[in-house]
Amino acid sequence: MRSGFIRIVMAVTALFLGVSAAISQELTVATPNDPSIDPHFLYVSTNAAYGRHLFGKLLDRDGEARTVPDLAVEWENVDPLTWRFKLREGVKFHDGSDFTAEDVIFSFDRVPNVPNNPASYASNSDMIESITADGPYEITIKTKTPYPLLLRRISGVSIVSKDAVEGKTTADFTSGEIAIGTGPYKFSEYIPGERYVMARNEDYWGEKPAYEKVTFLIMPNAASRVAALLGGDVDIVEGFSPSSVPTLEEKDGFYVAKRASSRTMWLYVDTENDVSPFVTDNDGNAMESNPLKDLKVREAISLSINREAIVERVMDGLAEVANQLVPNGWYSFDADIPEAKYNPEEAKKLLADAGYPDGFGLTIHAPNDRYVNDAKVAQAIAQMLASIGITTKVETMPKSVYFGRLNNQEFSLSLIGWDNSLTGSSMMGLMAAFHTRDKDKGYGSWNAGGYSNAEFDKAMESAEAEFDNDKREAYLKEAMDILIAEDQGAIPLYSQFTILGAVDGVKYTPRVDEHFSAMQAEPAS
Repeated sequence: MRSGFIRIVMAVTALFLGVSAAISQELTVATPNDPSIDPHFLYVSTNAAYGRHLFGKLLDRDGEARTVPDLAVEWENVDPLTWRFKLREGVKFHDGSDFTAEDVIFSFDRVPNVPNNPASYASNSDMIESITADGPYEITIKTKTPYPLLLRRISGVSIVSKDAVEGKTTADFTSGEIAIGTGPYKFSEYIPGERYVMARNEDYWGEKPAYEKVTFLIMPNAASRVAALLGGDVDIVEGFSPSSVPTLEEKDGFYVAKRASSRTMWLYVDTENDVSPFVTDNDGNAMESNPLKDLKVREAISLSINREAIVERVMDGLAEVANQLVPNGWYSFDADIPEAKYNPEEAKKLLADAGYPDGFGLTIHAPNDRYVNDAKVAQAIAQMLASIGITTKVETMPKSVYFGRLNNQEFSLSLIGWDNSLTGSSMMGLMAAFHTRDKDKGYGSWNAGGYSNAEFDKAMESAEAEFDNDKREAYLKEAMDILIAEDQGAIPLYSQFTILGAVDGVKYTPRVDEHFSAMQAEPAS
């Protein structure tokens, strides 16, 4: 009788353990980010993070922003303009077709030609003159000019299947019809605004992720995401608010994963237009001249911002004050640039000296679903500007609308955050966001403030072509000094932290680039 009881207990225990193991193979993530399934559409880091699950690249970056092989296994810099790559053989797309050099060429050709793209990935390929196949698994890339950072830039281009995608549209990706990559996960289901589901690619060439199924629940409301975590409906929360950190850290069964990220937040300033679209006099009338073109006014705006208060009160201490557009300690950080000061009295004096003793009207624009507390930060800055006499309104909007308008230079003062991990330095941010716009060369593709300085451009072009790391860093520091210390062409704010909430049963270490990667999640031992 006793032996029969033991057998029953063992059977029930085995069944329970089997159910637990099955449950552990699924990961559910609450996220504010509705994806673009098309990996070449709307270049923001959240979409780049989603893309990494389904699509491979020639090279990728690991969680510490180091370049690692992916679909390319070997490469050689033959001369300043020529790079040769050996591709990984035996790789299959999710539909079972072979990956070859033709898919690489097609993907790079497609990137700048995606119709109606509000933010193109083309800045990662504009330096390329040509790509040719030397065989099914060998390619040669020729650059327009010497480009030492090519390996890091091409890590921003996902490889799609030529056979599946040719002649198709972004909408075909959204439906899942052509969402076919070589990545560790496959497309399962996408319901816009609700959920995005992926299944593990059992034929993946590399190390398979721990979870068989990953479901992203798209939840724009931060409180709802936290409630879902506490209620046991999700395992991880992306877009975790710093204000929720103490609550979660005090509860058993949960933890907060956090680290300093590679992202620096700043304000674009319209330094180009003679009449700026969202600058008015104190009666709300359009002004005949743009006060933001005056260096004293830009300096006054910077001096009015209490960055320490933003870090402590808005970001709950989970950020670091920034005085330039790359985090402290990173390659190309210039220690000689003075710390950003808070001095509202000096700011008022500068406004008066510039001819605006009574201030003027201004609107600050920001996304409300892209960065940690982005709308709250904009509100805080508006109050600080008001304290020096600049009557400031705030207008926020979803990132899907915001970045298209930003790139069209529709704003006067606008919030943005830049991830420096792609090049491991200020290179991409400075070149894309502040070099004088030059469509043919791919310069200034994100220059939403219209900043233009010939000496800055010269320093950046020298940095871009320099293969010696020390010399390149010197050029980047020179450019940052011109932009910030001399011109105040941008107003640095802070470097934000990556923060995620999770259940104890899931182990996750955040990436420095803030990209959420299900491949880095695993059941806790």
